[in-house]
Amino acid sequence: MAKGLYCIKLKAGITLVLKRNLKILILRPSSLGDILLLSPCLRLLKKAYLESRITLLIKSHFSEASLLLPDLDDVLCFEKKESIFSIAKRIRRERFDLIIDLHRGFRSQILYLFSGAKRRLFYRKDTITRFLLILSKLNFGPCIKPISSKYISALKPLGIEDDRKAPTLSLSKLNPDEVVKRLGIADRVISIAPGAHHYQKEWSAEKYAELAEELYKTYSVGILLLGDEKDRALAERIKHLARCEIQDLTGKTSITELACLIGKSLVFISPDTGPAHIADGLGIPHIVLFGPTARSFGFYPQRGVVVEKDLVCRPCSLHGEKPCKSKECLERIAVSEVMEATDAVLHNLAYTSTLPKKILVIQTAFLGDIILTTPLLKNLKERFPDAKIFFLTTPQGAEILSENPCICQFIVYDKKGTDKGIIPFLKKADAIRKEGFSLVVSPHKSFRTSFLAFISGAKRRIGFDKASLSFLYTDKIHYERKLHEVDRCLQLMETLGGKIEAKPEVFIASNLQDIPSSFGIEPKDMVVGLLIGSEWPTKRWIPEGYAKVIDYLAERFSAKSIIFGRKEDLQEAEKIHQLCKNKPIVACGKTTLADLPPLFMACKLLIGGDTGTMHIGVALKRRCVVIFGPTTQELGFSPYKAESVVVVEKKGMSCRPCSPHGPKKCPKKYFACMKDISPEDVFSACESLMRVSS
Repeated sequence: MAKGLYCIKLKAGITLVLKRNLKILILRPSSLGDILLLSPCLRLLKKAYLESRITLLIKSHFSEASLLLPDLDDVLCFEKKESIFSIAKRIRRERFDLIIDLHRGFRSQILYLFSGAKRRLFYRKDTITRFLLILSKLNFGPCIKPISSKYISALKPLGIEDDRKAPTLSLSKLNPDEVVKRLGIADRVISIAPGAHHYQKEWSAEKYAELAEELYKTYSVGILLLGDEKDRALAERIKHLARCEIQDLTGKTSITELACLIGKSLVFISPDTGPAHIADGLGIPHIVLFGPTARSFGFYPQRGVVVEKDLVCRPCSLHGEKPCKSKECLERIAVSEVMEATDAVLHNLAYTSTLPKKILVIQTAFLGDIILTTPLLKNLKERFPDAKIFFLTTPQGAEILSENPCICQFIVYDKKGTDKGIIPFLKKADAIRKEGFSLVVSPHKSFRTSFLAFISGAKRRIGFDKASLSFLYTDKIHYERKLHEVDRCLQLMETLGGKIEAKPEVFIASNLQDIPSSFGIEPKDMVVGLLIGSEWPTKRWIPEGYAKVIDYLAERFSAKSIIFGRKEDLQEAEKIHQLCKNKPIVACGKTTLADLPPLFMACKLLIGGDTGTMHIGVALKRRCVVIFGPTTQELGFSPYKAESVVVVEKKGMSCRPCSPHGPKKCPKKYFACMKDISPEDVFSACESLMRVSS
């Protein structure tokens, strides 16, 4: 590609080549909040095309808002009564190379047609989805991507992908300290912007007055009322009703001054309006009261706390313009709930509209996945210490985590055994629904899991956006493939108020402490455990290799070896036994999962493949040599932040990884990823760990 050019990929394999120093026009002639949500889009455009000049078309009375967007070069303003053809003429005069239509309305399409621009990009508005949400009254939470992410999706033809960043605004073009000083604002203030463009979004003056009193009394702060001219009457009534000192600046500030005051606030409180997006973009702790609208439309703050009531009549409109006499959706929000939310954002605590009393966590995948879920369980218990946590898992999961103190009760789902089939599944679903869970968190992404979460009747259901039937979750968290599985699971805590650092944990039952002695293992013995089994045949290392390692460790360290596995692994264990000069103990089929932790604790070293049982050893902080074949660490299921683990693998093989779990047979038929790992490779790893041990 020649210097100064770049390509846009179109459908049917066509590529459009344009110059690099583009003149880009973004069309978003809408409300203040919509304009502020453009910031991630502008930042990514500027990062990809440094030489380009980005102009934004907005209404003239929002022109000051452009000063909050750090990556915007220019604005093209128009008056409300200006004809569409007059605006188009001015656009044509500028000779833009690219128009990005983020309004997607009749007016913006006309503007593009007459603009003379070479190319147009636009985003999809999810109009049908929004209509169905209003029609069905199903408040599914943020089931649509945040609008800022939707804007970024319009840039895909430019090779720009969504980096999941929340809107970021800047006060660098302003002088906040001068504004605060000129208006005489105290150092510690909590700002409230009570008004909204649509009256139906406004909380009552009586409740705002009561809230102001509580904030003043609890936190010893100044109370600041903000807003534009039309909010004056509401602000006057609040000030009249409140029995505390309030500074009223409604209608006395410009947009930039408003932003400066929000930026200096300890907390900002408002309905679902433009100023809330200013606080969100500036990273100021904020609380947003949602009434007739819903987070499911995508216009929700990504850093703040939403206070709302789950009513059957919500959402009733996209912007809150539909008249309602009772305004029950807002009137049912208590002052105490907003105070609780304020305390949460000030002290970085978890907040939900109603703190959950019973939480259901669902993970019915493989043993390793279940163990990697334990940091999530610990985080949930830390955030909701008074809640009862139920864990829906497999019989294996219930057995290995039976001593986990975070779990109140197990719901065992034997999907491959007694619960297999539609009738047992429906019975299980009915039993879950009768428990009355208020929160469901699911790191598992299967069709069945999504349905069980939905049928539970929980008001809040948190899962991944890549899950099957993900629309059944109220909170969808982006599934980041580049992260470790533990960190992916902890992402599910994002909407619950943050997370703590935690590693996978497995606990040992007190009545199993003497298990090692039943296999002839004494405390003074130098014991090495070999984990030869796996659900996936291609994850098994070769028997000849294990045999040589056993003999090497016996001769080098006088080590006693024990082979762990299921009954199905007995034949392979016997083969290893026959190949060895120094005969190992064969425990295959003679132990339960609950027996493994005390046995692993008796081992100075564990050697095996990328399997669930190896994750038990890592969780117990044992020294481990992990042999990776068809899978790789980049898939996110490697030992998590383990200091005493060495991974042995053949790097640089183009066929690795060949599947997320490892197939039943090698697709290339030569199985080189495992066969090419020599006993010497494993010797070296064992040596390094044994030196640390000694």
